[in-house]
Amino acid sequence: MANGIGLGSFASGYYTLYSGTLTAGSIQLSGREGTGSFYQGGGTNNCGSLGVGDGPNSSGYYYLTNGMLVSQGVGID
Repeated sequence: MANGIGLGSFASGYYTLYSGTLTAGSIQLSGREGTGSFYQGGGTNNCGSLGVGDGPNSSGYYYLTNGMLVSQGVGID
């Protein structure tokens, strides 16, 4: 099961990482007709997989301005 942002129908959500380390098996940004945003201005995002905008009529945004993204797979729709 993914850790999700904006996964519900017509849901929206955001997450901000400025420092430290976020570790998750997988992260899903938006689901069915939702919007999910992840802003990373520092720190490390260590996730097994990252899905951005993976769902019907959905949109996902990942903003990386500083820091590091470490992932085994990234899917962008």
